[in-house]
Amino acid sequence: QQQSAAIARALANDPPLIIADEPTGNLDSRSADVVFDIFNDLAEQGKTIIMVTHDRSLAERTNRMMLLSDGELINNWIANAFPELPHSRLLWLTHLMERQTFEGGQPIPLPDDSPVALYLFTSGPVEFVTRNGFFGKHKVRLDQGEYLSLPDVQNFSSDVLGLRSANDEKVEALVLNQEAFQNWMAEDQNHESDLSTAAVDRLSSWRSRGRT
Repeated sequence: QQQSAAIARALANDPPLIIADEPTGNLDSRSADVVFDIFNDLAEQGKTIIMVTHDRSLAERTNRMMLLSDGELINNWIANAFPELPHSRLLWLTHLMERQTFEGGQPIPLPDDSPVALYLFTSGPVEFVTRNGFFGKHKVRLDQGEYLSLPDVQNFSSDVLGLRSANDEKVEALVLNQEAFQNWMAEDQNHESDLSTAAVDRLSSWRSRGRT
């Protein structure tokens, strides 16, 4: 009732923007759902709701989620690509990953033949350049939000030559250099193992794409 009353007071002047700090704090799940339903109704009326919460399950019910760590915004591309990482590591990657642009038709070298150890593509798509049907009879693409890292390439053969724009348009990526990547792996051996395991699964998925 207190939260509902606070929302009613906030709406008295018909504001276009509402900022709610932990609006479901100390509520049971049923009461929290009532408050969230009120926000949904307001959003449908054209209101913008900015909600601050530590409840990830609640945040995932919103139209857009932004993560903060130590008062700084975490890059959304990075947060979505690596949801299993702690916020401190996501913020570290946000600081160190740099934006890089590749012109249409420009070759994109693989992480084992480049100063870059990790590509996170933010525009694209890009496609693998291969020979001898390494992935199958069809070209395999990486879409926006997908990444390619050094552990992925370690499962390739010499028949995977590199990457390029799939439609001859400009490609943008967030990139992590080799030194930073190696430091990350040395500091977080659990995630090194996770990346290696994921690389095997991703190779299987890419080959499935190439066959169908």
